[in-house]
Amino acid sequence: MRQVVMGILVATNAVTASAQTCVQPPEREAFNTVALKSALMVGALSCNQQGAYNKFMDRFQPEVLSGQHVMDRYFAHAYGLYSQMQEDSYETTLANSQSEASIDIGANYCADTAQLYSQILALKTPEDLARFIATNPPVQPIALTICTGEPAENTIAAAANARLFANPPPEPAPARHAHAVHVHVVRVGPPPAPEKKPAPVDLASVSI
Repeated sequence: MRQVVMGILVATNAVTASAQTCVQPPEREAFNTVALKSALMVGALSCNQQGAYNKFMDRFQPEVLSGQHVMDRYFAHAYGLYSQMQEDSYETTLANSQSEASIDIGANYCADTAQLYSQILALKTPEDLARFIATNPPVQPIALTICTGEPAENTIAAAANARLFANPPPEPAPARHAHAVHVHVVRVGPPPAPEKKPAPVDLASVSI
């Protein structure tokens, strides 16, 4: 069990001091829940264990969905206009980090993945899953540190925003007329697309 946890989930060397994210405890749990799902997906794709992945999602879909929602809100608050771009970048980097970890393990990776699935599918309740994740945090491309009142410039969100706003969107052109113009906007067309919801999938059709 220790070999599986150390090899597939825990990756203390996968982060650097310059890549730290200040989060609240529920946000860290959410990040790690999504990261565990990603690790299991990478293992399923690499080792033909799609059935085990779908069993995990059947059992713990509400917890994964809740974690995804919390993470969505974190990115929306931290990055504003750039939230979707930053979240997509995080998820891509996360999958890449976990793929690199699988390469480092080598020939034992699929056997370790099977053992990890055995441990995960032995969990019965959301509380069991939360305890497992807290004890065995998944591979992350960033260090998730608990916020303790540090200045905003010490967080990765502030650093990323500083880089992004080095080339901000163009300022709106000044009005040509001094008088006010009142415009009534009427929304037409189909309603907004529903919020994305992770669900069991046939991973044979999934690419990372």
